[in-house]
Amino acid sequence: LRLLIERRADVNRALEDYSAGGTALLVACMRGHNEAVQILCTNGARRSRRHASLSEQSDEELAASSAGHDALAAWLCDTRWYTCSLHYVAYLTPEEARHHIRSGAYIGGFVDNEPDETRSHYRDLGEFKISAHSNSVPSPAHLAAALQASGRAPCGSAADLCLRAASPWSPTTHDLWPTPARARAVSLVRIGYFLGWGYAGCSTQLEWTWALVDLWRSLVVPLVMRRSDGSA
Repeated sequence: LRLLIERRADVNRALEDYSAGGTALLVACMRGHNEAVQILCTNGARRSRRHASLSEQSDEELAASSAGHDALAAWLCDTRWYTCSLHYVAYLTPEEARHHIRSGAYIGGFVDNEPDETRSHYRDLGEFKISAHSNSVPSPAHLAAALQASGRAPCGSAADLCLRAASPWSPTTHDLWPTPARARAVSLVRIGYFLGWGYAGCSTQLEWTWALVDLWRSLVVPLVMRRSDGSA
């Protein structure tokens, strides 16, 4: 299953040759394949809901419950409100988390300073769909923080990467930003170098030049960077 997903198989494609119809996620729920369900969910498999309500059971949850797969039904219930890939941070491998983070998946933060248009951007990408309308739904960053508080976010883990990505831009978190945003950060840092070396042209004190560059990179760039920067 992982190999098929790595080869970009559509996890939401309906299984036309399956007598009961439905997607791979629905079939896995009916048959009680817990690991397959988690793999599909962490890789973007959508649950079927008749209404866009987090309080409503999905078809997959009903299928697992009807088939007597109580543990799986309970897991589906506990994760019912998960609406983006990084909500599954507790179940992601570091490689999967890094891929989602660098692809621009919604992370959230502890002080949400993203403007309204950024939230709209994530909704347009298919991320943060229902939780964008509810302040009560924890962000992936908050879930990662809870894992850290319980000692389940060792260095290099998916939760650790999520927490690093949720922090402001810096040279140490640069690799965890989406490609367009990284390109913008490089351009902004270059402006700081141009300003610093422009000042050097009229001064013999190079320490002031490097001080200006460091100030620009450590204070100015993080203030203006957004994870959606550079996106279409």
